[in-house]
Amino acid sequence: MAAHAQLDAAGSSRAGALRIRTAILSVLLALPFAAHAQNTCSNAAELQKLSDEGHWKLVLQATSHCPTGLADVDYYRGLAFAGLDRWAEAKAAFESGEQSYPHVKRSPVDLADVAFKQTRFQAAHRLLRRAQRIALDQHIARDGVGARRRA
Repeated sequence: MAAHAQLDAAGSSRAGALRIRTAILSVLLALPFAAHAQNTCSNAAELQKLSDEGHWKLVLQATSHCPTGLADVDYYRGLAFAGLDRWAEAKAAFESGEQSYPHVKRSPVDLADVAFKQTRFQAAHRLLRRAQRIALDQHIARDGVGARRRA
């Protein structure tokens, strides 16, 4: 009986205590990585796939940890809110995207869609005119006013 393992003050063997400490340390070291994996922002391809499939709640979950002011994130959040008929939140998301990127015609078009769904037809018309001006400005900037015509 003298060959038994030596017991510490709590009555368990030192090897058992070492295993418990190692397990606790492993869990504590893994926690930041697990939290980071859950708090990552989805990329545009993932958001587009969810959006194309009409999984609006999943789009909102996937973008919940993303910072505002990112054009793609704001766009997909706006689409998701619009898909759930949450027009005020859709408008806020599209406006956030427009503030970050005022020279992109997608934002006024999306805002016009929200205004139309809310039967605010004059606002929808004004927003579509703004989208046309942006598109024309982009065309002129790309091709120039006096672009040569081919004969």
